[in-house]
Amino acid sequence: MKIAISTPKIQEYNLAENFKTVLQHIDEATTSKVNLLLFPEAALTGLVISDDYETDKQYAISLESDYIDQISAKARAGNIWLALGFIEISDGVLYDSAVLIDNTGSIALHQRRLSTGWCCPNASPKEYGYGDKYNTADTPWGKVGFMLCGDLFNVPQYAKDAKLNILLFPYARCFNSSVTWPQQEWDTVEWPEYANQVRFIGATTAGANYIAPAEGSPFKGGFGGGFIADANGELLASQHLNTEGLLMYDF
Repeated sequence: MKIAISTPKIQEYNLAENFKTVLQHIDEATTSKVNLLLFPEAALTGLVISDDYETDKQYAISLESDYIDQISAKARAGNIWLALGFIEISDGVLYDSAVLIDNTGSIALHQRRLSTGWCCPNASPKEYGYGDKYNTADTPWGKVGFMLCGDLFNVPQYAKDAKLNILLFPYARCFNSSVTWPQQEWDTVEWPEYANQVRFIGATTAGANYIAPAEGSPFKGGFGGGFIADANGELLASQHLNTEGLLMYDF
């Protein structure tokens, strides 16, 4: 199995331009004979939720959208599995979601974030929603499931109980301006905490984060740095922070 992690440099809020980057990374992965390509959380817009519903719904897409249709067509044409995080709209409700599309272009797995933290905790459930169950998919590489960003720390038991072979972890993280050495902070402070969660769940884990300017806010932007770790939380491959492109690993 050859897996790739996409670390795209995105323009927050700019769905059209970010979609071009997604398609470009799919083409690069297809050329490299990748079997499974993982994109970050909210890869088409960034996790730019303002908690103003009328604003936020402009950056959401449905599973039936032309964006998903085009990605599905790419999967089918390239004989590749694709996993993408995006802001979803369904029956008027917004979700922090991820989808796994198989190499025939069919949706193999759809997961909505289960944990809070992606929107205001007092947001109306008629406007902002959460997943109500944990879903998995059987693939040529075993059982696969998602944990979306904060799910890894807040509800890891779901993934552990599922006895996954592969955990897909789309996330969105940045550091605020008080962190002067981001790579060192990640390596010595952040990564050990992530490794502990991977070890608890006990599945080979692929994580993808995008790159975007933080603009002075600890809740926006992204520092990239995708990774692949084994079930014991040991790194198999990792991308330096703020390095754009694909990280590939052969199992």
